[in-house]
Amino acid sequence: MRINPVVLYDGECAFCRVCARLLRRLDRHGRLEVLDFNQPEADVLLTPLPAAERRTALHLAVRDGTVHSAGPALRRALAEALGPAAERLLTSPPAAWFVDRGYRIVAAQRHRLGWIEQFLPPRKVTDQREP
Repeated sequence: MRINPVVLYDGECAFCRVCARLLRRLDRHGRLEVLDFNQPEADVLLTPLPAAERRTALHLAVRDGTVHSAGPALRRALAEALGPAAERLLTSPPAAWFVDRGYRIVAAQRHRLGWIEQFLPPRKVTDQREP
């Protein structure tokens, strides 16, 4: 049984890999796990979602088995990684609207944004936390 919430992302998408790595870097206290949703282990976590929705967005599987998707998943993952002050900010209606809207806009263009990956430093082989 997992203790930490799990961020599930599309490991076949370069932009999604960048976002997963950035989330991991923001999570300095190790509050999140990050998992490519194309891995067999992800299917168990995504069981609450219809099969057609499992590979369409970023997801966050939380301790009670609930799965949040898209903007709400991003907001909750950021709040978990950054702590209580970020959670208060991200749950305010203006910030929630902004993050959710921004997520939809960026997600629609994610396949065009993969070039960003070349600007991240190479992943350390010994760092198993990085996607």
